[in-house]
Amino acid sequence: MLVTLSLSLVMMAGLFLMLYAAVALVQDKRFFTSAPKDVQEAVLPKPERFPSAHKNIRNLLIAPASLGKLLLVDVRPAYEYKDNKRTDTVLGYRYEVALPKHALEKLSVQIEGEQLMQTPSEGFVEVEFTDLEVGMYLKDNELHLSAKATGVMPAGKKHA
Repeated sequence: MLVTLSLSLVMMAGLFLMLYAAVALVQDKRFFTSAPKDVQEAVLPKPERFPSAHKNIRNLLIAPASLGKLLLVDVRPAYEYKDNKRTDTVLGYRYEVALPKHALEKLSVQIEGEQLMQTPSEGFVEVEFTDLEVGMYLKDNELHLSAKATGVMPAGKKHA
């Protein structure tokens, strides 16, 4: 009797989950492109579930201390863009750093103006940034990091 009752509950839970999944799939028109046109038109467009969730991401800043050590591995010019096309005007430089605390993920920090450091000749050099700001932005439904600073120097040197 106990086995019958427990199997009945498992069957009811399974049927409930199947119905729940079917309702979720019906709301997505991509799964029913082969359905008759009148059925496709009857399915109303589903409003965005969290319409303002991604709009607040641009205000999010990341504490630079959470990045750990910053190992400079490359320095490249940062060019000006007009109408989504790169110009020859150099606005500043991008200092690419590896983050050992985060599985050596790389972060590009932009500093406007003159080049303050050269690409390390032997691998990397630990650096510190002045007024480092790290934020996030949304592009093509993916989160990306952006970083800017006002200065960079080898770690341990006194700020000017």
